[in-house]
Amino acid sequence: MLTLLVLLIAIYQKLENRSPEEKTQDKFPARITFSLYLAWICVATVANAIAVLVGYNWNRFHLSEQFWTVVALALLTVLTLFFILKKRDPIYSLTIIWALLGILYKRFEDTSSADQIVEIATVAGLAVIIIAIIFRFRFGWKRQKSGL
Repeated sequence: MLTLLVLLIAIYQKLENRSPEEKTQDKFPARITFSLYLAWICVATVANAIAVLVGYNWNRFHLSEQFWTVVALALLTVLTLFFILKKRDPIYSLTIIWALLGILYKRFEDTSSADQIVEIATVAGLAVIIIAIIFRFRFGWKRQKSGL
């Protein structure tokens, strides 16, 4: 999984660093596909890392599973903010919203959990991401040309 993540990051960077002429020659913008795939693999990497740690009976530094789930959700939210505000990539952010909605749906279906902190963290992450998208949409997705 980590190899796939590293390769996707490299491809994403390569696509981003192309000249504007190369980008306009694309019949189908390749960055769309790789943004979606990179976002999904980021979610899967975080989930798989947690699953591996649980499988090894990691003691979680004596903190609750809910705490670490909230940390993982916060990590995904911060990473998504980077892609929205710095990389100006709406596809990545929409993919993360899709994943967070899936997490929220699954948590609402599982009524055995009385602890709602994960649901609150998921909704908070969704809210932050959506606000950032609105902010970015308001000020434009296109890259600003620098005078350098």
